[in-house]
Amino acid sequence: MNSTFAQKTIYILVFSKAIQGKRFSRFGSNPGVGGTQFVSISLALHLAEAYPDWQVRLVSNSEVQLENATQNIKQEIFDEAIDFFKALALLEDHLQSAIILATASFLNGVDPSLLKKFEARLVCWSHHPFDVGAASLVFKLTPRAIVCVGTYQFYSNKRLNARVYQIQNIFIAPRYPDTDRRETIDPEKLNIVFLVALVLAKGFLEFAKAWKGLKDRFPMVQLHVMALPDPG
Repeated sequence: MNSTFAQKTIYILVFSKAIQGKRFSRFGSNPGVGGTQFVSISLALHLAEAYPDWQVRLVSNSEVQLENATQNIKQEIFDEAIDFFKALALLEDHLQSAIILATASFLNGVDPSLLKKFEARLVCWSHHPFDVGAASLVFKLTPRAIVCVGTYQFYSNKRLNARVYQIQNIFIAPRYPDTDRRETIDPEKLNIVFLVALVLAKGFLEFAKAWKGLKDRFPMVQLHVMALPDPG
């Protein structure tokens, strides 16, 4: 691991065999990986571009192809997450300038006694409303922050910790005023596609509860569910 650091070093952890050999760019589409993996790598590319004085480290167990990446983003490859944290512990003098970003579900798979050393540098990225993984994590650690993407995630998770923050989803198109959206809706042709994994954290139950109200407002609406079953 490189021991030379700039003013700030951001480690973004993405451990997944699915990303191996895949090609990513700042404005490219998902090359066929999970949403969490795609967004995490996209974030690394955007941060490196926006903050050239930062050192961005994409930490994973599989090397990926980064198109048109700036010079301040590098890949660090480790077999297991524990290997990364053990290596980082050897660079204790540099921890004050480092931020480690990872999802709650990923961090829950790491020995909490090892993470304890880094809790002041850990930013837990919550990707789900009612994030059970984040709730489990805060019982073991006090991370620097828990970041929620969007209002729904924030309000469902804000009681987890005093340092729960909300950010805008930077990877979706901006929302337009309600009046503009209503003008383009044709109730005779309205189809909704729900593309999701059928796991509790994805919110399908909440969507199902709201469906009757939507159906009452737009009687001709049709729902198409395209999903993978819950492996559990």
